[in-house]
Formats: sequence, structure tokens, C-alpha cells
Amino acid sequence: YTYGNGSTGQTPSTRPTTIPSSTPSVSTSTSPSSIPSSSPSALPSLDPSSEPSETTSTVPTSSPSGQPSGSPSEGPSRSPSPTSASACRCDTVGCNTFSVGPGQSYTTIASAPLTTLSPGDWICIYPKPGATPEERAYKEKFVINRSGTASAPIVISGVPDGSTGELPIIDGNGATTPRSLNYWGETRNLIKIGAASFPTPEGGGVASHIRVQSLHLRNAHSGFSFNDDNGNPQSYVNNAACLQIEQGKHIEFVGNEIEGCGNGIFITPGAEDVLIESNYIDGNGNSGSIYEHNTYTEAMDITYRYNRFGPLCDSCGGNNLKDRSGGLVVAYNFIEGGNRQLDLVDGPATADDISHVYGNVLIEPDGDGNRQMVHFGGDSGNTANYRSTLYFYYNTLLSKRNGRSTFIRLSSEDCIAYATNNIIKPTYTTSGQHFELLAEKRGTLYMTNNWITDGYIDWVSSTFAGSIIEVGTVLESSTGEIFVTYDDTDPEYLHLGASLPFAAPLEAGTFFSPIADEYVMHTSSKARPSLSDLGAYTYGNGS
Repeated sequence: YTYGNGSTGQTPSTRPTTIPSSTPSVSTSTSPSSIPSSSPSALPSLDPSSEPSETTSTVPTSSPSGQPSGSPSEGPSRSPSPTSASACRCDTVGCNTFSVGPGQSYTTIASAPLTTLSPGDWICIYPKPGATPEERAYKEKFVINRSGTASAPIVISGVPDGSTGELPIIDGNGATTPRSLNYWGETRNLIKIGAASFPTPEGGGVASHIRVQSLHLRNAHSGFSFNDDNGNPQSYVNNAACLQIEQGKHIEFVGNEIEGCGNGIFITPGAEDVLIESNYIDGNGNSGSIYEHNTYTEAMDITYRYNRFGPLCDSCGGNNLKDRSGGLVVAYNFIEGGNRQLDLVDGPATADDISHVYGNVLIEPDGDGNRQMVHFGGDSGNTANYRSTLYFYYNTLLSKRNGRSTFIRLSSEDCIAYATNNIIKPTYTTSGQHFELLAEKRGTLYMTNNWITDGYIDWVSSTFAGSIIEVGTVLESSTGEIFVTYDDTDPEYLHLGASLPFAAPLEAGTFFSPIADEYVMHTSSKARPSLSDLGAYTYGNGS
């Protein structure tokens, strides 16, 4: 962070625990690609043309942002503001706005025309009244399998409560799938994108240019049940997700709260060009299982930015952000807890791939899961698909682990990581509580111009023949404490209290992406004025 560029923001209220207390059985699935699909049932008899529309726009105005970019060379835009009632409407010629909720044209999501959505259409979901989250929840689940365009995406949007700011809740526990829909794998999701018998994308192809935003999604979790599109009771499986993409292109998940599911977000290899932005993702997973995660994704070109990742559910052993995608960018996120904060492993599109991780804050709590903060390469055993190169720069890492902890593990001798201009703050570095840079001396780690607490070691065990090339390391003893009101119990104040003008210029013509932003607590961003300081923040750029 740049000194003075922080914002404490608002601390979300404590949520009620909704995950079943019974311990689910451990899933044996290790990859998003291993999706069991049951045979789709027959098409429904409902005629979708009989469904009403509400408002048709005839005035051309500025359109919502269209195709998201997974390209690391493009500078991110500012984070979106929460959708207000006045802003929740379509704004392209001939589009429709369908409003759902108390006093609106549609009282349920199921009654809105999910099967006939066209480019530019919006479904606006308003909050429900009630004294408890259970009373305020829409107990509905559905698939979106239609296509927008780059200039006129299809948008499923919540409208925050005007008084409290609370997002509309969609709850999987006791939910019902509309009879007008017909799709397989219902036990795997609360909201699904793509891959259905009905509806199908207009003109063929796959679901595309879809944005889901400003919704609070929860409780697609084993132990909870729902009624499927045939009216039959079903139970969710262990790896059920709040949001799933099975097939689709140019998909955006923006500004949602995602909690209490097996996997928070689950994306399979049929997805391309995905943006996951400004979401609060926490409390997902299964007790006693390492196979479900806050996010588990495998797409072609995916960008995570401005998200807040909180700890998984109690006794849940999954990772915080687990990914098998090609073209991965992880930028300006706050990631706290999990078996590992980042588990970046292999998939069909990762061989010889370059991954980018920059501008993030990573927090390793004491006693939480694996001692490694970052794992890069692969875990399938098929080393031909292992990731090859990681660019890891301008991040701030805090390990509060009382005992041995590790910056990074590389999965093979061929893996290379370039760690540049980072701040690495382990709380414990004394004998027996070592902080090591590279697990097992495996792969090659380039450490260039990083600030790190004194007492670290290169590795604890030298099992392999890897190496660390270290240049320009700045020790804490040479600068003194650098954080404003630094407190082990409150990592949100990781803004620089002293300038660290030691950053090395990112070499032109290399694979480093330009740094444009800083993360704002929480799920937002602001422009970063200078790259002279190390870490995720710039000195003097906020409070």
C-alpha cells in the first residue's frame, strides 16, 4: 500500500451461522473438470413466449461495460458502486427491465422471463422485508443460459436496501427451481451460467455477455435441500456452489456476497473470459474436507480484482483462492485465511502459461491450515501441464503464524517465480519458528527488491536442487516498523507509515503488467499515484 491511501470502510455485521453442523463426507473430486452430469429431462411444456415484459427502453444511453478483459496488459477500471434503484435499469435501445420483489411487476424471480432474456435486458431484484435474513431471503435457484452482446450484456442485479445497504438475499436452503427451466446438475449450484436443455442461447452457441451483481448468495450446501425443476426434493452435494459457470463466455460476477456454500464460486473448463470483481467471499467449504474452497476456478482467461476473501467456515480445510485457469490475473485483492491463500495449480490450459499476482494483501492467520501462503505449479502429477512462470509483485504479505511458515512452494524444478517489490512481514522468525522463502528448495525463485523481516531463511529442508536468486533485499532492521498503527489482531491497517523508496522499475518489454490501483478496504480501489514504494500501498496516498 501507499502510505496514507487506506480506508477502513465498514466492517460487515456478523452473519448467522447457517452451515449444517453435521460433517459432510469428503469428496474425491480434485478438479473442476470432473463434473458428474445427469441426463437432462424432457423439455418443459411451458411456452416462453407467453411471459410478459415490463419496461422497454427506446432511448439510447451509455451502455454497461461489456466484455471483461482477462488480459494482464489492460489497466483495471474503478470498482462499481452498489446498484441503486434508479441505476437498476437497462440502457440500450429495445432492452427490457424486469423488476422483481414486493410491489414490483414480478413478485418472484421465477415469474420473471428467465427463458427469453435478450441482449441488454436487466432483471432487478429488490430486497424483501423481514426481521431475519431467513425471512428476507428469496428461496429460489435458477440457470441463465442466454446471450447478450459486448455493448448490451444481460444483467441480473440486486438492488441494495436504501436504508441499510443490505443486498437482496438468495438462499439455497429450501429453494425451488422454476418449472419453466430444464437443466442438469441442479445439485451443484444456486445460480448456474450456461449448459441447459431449456432455455438455450438465441441463435445457438453458448451463454455469453452475462453479469451477475449486487446479490447475497448463500446456502447451496450439503445437508440443505431444494425442489428441482420437476418439483422433486433434492439435496445439494458436497461441492455445490453459490455461483457456477459450466459453459459461457464474457461473464462477470461483480459486487456480490458469497457465503455458506460448498464452493463459493465454481468454474469449469467450458468458461472463457471471466471477471470476478469486488465480491466478499467467505465462510464456504465443508467441515473436515480439503476439497472445497472459497473459489475453485478453471477457465480460459480469468481476472480476480478488488475482492475480499475472508476465512472459510469453521474446521473447513479448503484453500481460499484455488485456480487451474490459463491466463490468470489476481490483482488488488484482500485474501485472509484458508489452507493456503493462493493455490495456483494445473489444468489443461496451464502448460507454459504465465500467471500474474500483483497489488494484493495476503494474511496467514495463526494456526490456519497449511504453512504455505502461496502454492504454484500443479497437484495432478501430470507435470506436462504444470504452470511454468509466476510474476508476483507489489504485494503485501503478513504471516501471523506462531511457528514455521512459508512464502511459496513451487511444484516442480521447472517452475519459476519472480517476486519483485513485495513486503513480507512474518511475525515469528526465531529458531524453531522459521519463516522460509522456498519450500523444499524446489524450482527457481527470483527475489528482487523485497522488504522482509530479519531472521528469515531460504528453506528448512533442501530436498531438491532448486535455487533462490536474491537481489536488493531490504531488512526490517534497516527501516524500522513501517505500518501505520500496526496491530497483529487487525491487519486492515497495513498502510505504510514510512516511505520505502526501494522499488525496482518493472522492466519494459517483460511480462510484468502495469500497476494502476490499490485495494481499498473493502471490495473497492483507488488509483495508485506512485510505484516508488514497495508493497500493495503507496506512502502518503490515504489514511
